[in-house]
Amino acid sequence: MSDHAHDGSTSQVHDHIRVIRDPEYRDWQVREIASPTYDRRRGRSLVFISDDVMRRVWSYPANWYELSDETLYLLSLGR
Repeated sequence: MSDHAHDGSTSQVHDHIRVIRDPEYRDWQVREIASPTYDRRRGRSLVFISDDVMRRVWSYPANWYELSDETLYLLSLGR
C-alpha cells in the first residue's frame, strides 16, 4: 500500500460510503467504521459488504474513497 496507510490512530472521522462493482458484477458497499468498544484493536476499519459476503480491512490508505473501483476491490482481497 502507500506510506499514508490509515492506522486507526486518528480521531478524524470520514463518513464516506462507496458502492463498487467487482469483476463478476457484484456490488459492494464500502464504508469506514469504528471498531466496537469491546474490540481490542480499537481503531477504524474498512468494511466491504455484498449481498452474501462481508470483508474487513484494517490497513488502508487514508484516501481510500478516491481509489478506483478496481484498486479498492483488490484492497478488499488483501492485495
